[in-house]
Amino acid sequence: MTEIFPRRRRGRQSPAAEAIYQEQRLVFCDVVREIQSRLDFEVSSRGWAYIFENRGTITKYEIDICQALINDCRKSGELSLDICSTDESRKFENIEAIDETDPTEAAAAVLDYVSRAHLWYNPISFFDFQDSYIQMVVEKIDLRSLFEPVCEEYCVPIANAKGWADLNLRADMMKRFKYWESKGKRCVLLYCGDFDPAGIRISGHLRSNLRDMSAAVGWDPENLTIERFGLNHDFINANGLTWIDNLITAPDKASPIQSIMITLNRMCRTISPGMALGRLKPTRWSSRQRRGGHCAGLQSKGISISSASSYIATGSGKNRVRLLLRFDGFWRRLPNDQSRPHP
Repeated sequence: MTEIFPRRRRGRQSPAAEAIYQEQRLVFCDVVREIQSRLDFEVSSRGWAYIFENRGTITKYEIDICQALINDCRKSGELSLDICSTDESRKFENIEAIDETDPTEAAAAVLDYVSRAHLWYNPISFFDFQDSYIQMVVEKIDLRSLFEPVCEEYCVPIANAKGWADLNLRADMMKRFKYWESKGKRCVLLYCGDFDPAGIRISGHLRSNLRDMSAAVGWDPENLTIERFGLNHDFINANGLTWIDNLITAPDKASPIQSIMITLNRMCRTISPGMALGRLKPTRWSSRQRRGGHCAGLQSKGISISSASSYIATGSGKNRVRLLLRFDGFWRRLPNDQSRPHP
């Protein structure tokens, strides 16, 4: 299917130009539905924009435009409203629940629950049987949707930090680490974010950001193991992701970078103001060369996994997490089953 991103020219549109634009919108919506049929996780409106950027349909500068188009198509009915994931932080609370069953059906449901209620009784924690306690933080909502099934399988709490985590998220995470460390567990924080200057900077400051709250929470992350499992240099090379130059960062998203220390396979470099980022070979993953160009912002290079559709094209993303949880020494291996943690 040919991918066409609807673009209007500046100025008043002629009837013919408007007809072409509307036809392109229909094709665009068909592509969105076709992509969704192959995804096993929910995508946010901005996540859809990242998907089309990674496919080379739009540039990074057009991400906001694509997000607005997705939402406009949802409002017009050209796309279903549930084509995008729900922002849990904006959901209504206290919605009245009405039973649709009659008294006889309701009584039967209660008896059925009582007969099976003991199956859900859980007086002990999964982590009581493990050597480690693990939590995961990701940079984008789409990544949380991607990894949530695997984390649920291993009882790993997962949260979307939306870039830099706020104080409440950090405090909640630290309190759980404090509790399990007091029980002799090795505490592990898994992090997944973009392989670009901003994403690497976020992961590089995780420990110091937690340490800033040590006095308030009463726990120091000195012994915390922080594992950035994606997106990393080794994963990029192992999966043959493409290096692409000329990645555009929109002006309103750009921010000065004074100095960032990053490590790539035991190799350190320092990025200074004005330094050509071309020395950092990895760039955003795409199946084709995107349109180039410069803008009045940071000309950064990096690989984004915001559009997790490309990331899991071969199942690599989820398998990476599953292998981390099973074999990287986080779990106690059992003699009768080396592949799964204790239930």
